[in-house]
Amino acid sequence: MKDQSIKVSLVLDDGQPVEAFTIEGDGGYVDQGINTPIGSYTIGSKVVGGGGEATAHPFDVTFPIHTDKFQHVSARFQALNIGHAAVNSYTYKDTRVINVLEKNMPLLSTLADKVNQTGIPGIDQYVAGVKAYTGNNEDVTKYISTLKTLRSEYAQMLSRGAAVTESDKAEAVQAIPAGLSGANYLSLKSQLQLEGQNIIDTANTTKNSLFKSTQESGSSNADPLGLGI
Repeated sequence: MKDQSIKVSLVLDDGQPVEAFTIEGDGGYVDQGINTPIGSYTIGSKVVGGGGEATAHPFDVTFPIHTDKFQHVSARFQALNIGHAAVNSYTYKDTRVINVLEKNMPLLSTLADKVNQTGIPGIDQYVAGVKAYTGNNEDVTKYISTLKTLRSEYAQMLSRGAAVTESDKAEAVQAIPAGLSGANYLSLKSQLQLEGQNIIDTANTTKNSLFKSTQESGSSNADPLGLGI
């Protein structure tokens, strides 16, 4: 409905709801060309709402959210005016992990061939912080820092919102090893991005399944099991 709006709020971890976006009934993302009668015989077997009718329109909107790091997130939807309002599904897109790979893998690829030519031993120990690199080769310093960032983000992705475990860190070391060629790091980027997107898609499928079951039960809680998805 054109005169209806829906406030979207997010709850990060144990915090309070914070408004993130307002869905406007007359926004450009609303398909005004499709009419859905509400309160008529087209839905159910009898007229509801005192016999009155209204027309709703479907919408599909994407909006960015910038936050600090968090482990759990839930969404809340609130109709701001009188009239029909419905959200059938919603999806999170964690672009941070994807963007980190997009930004850092080409840099790692460029540095890799330079560093491999230096024959610096014990790179993994430097990355893990077991030993401190005391050399003056700036390429090695950048290589260690970039590899550390990528492994940290990969371990976060593996944890799926929970605390990162030693197992996650160990798997990150295996997934993003030191000593590869520049070309191999670029090939690895595509593989890791695909894996990250698959994890995000799986979480969204589970979340929307729970969200729909909550709607059918009549509950107003957007995260009924407290899973933070």
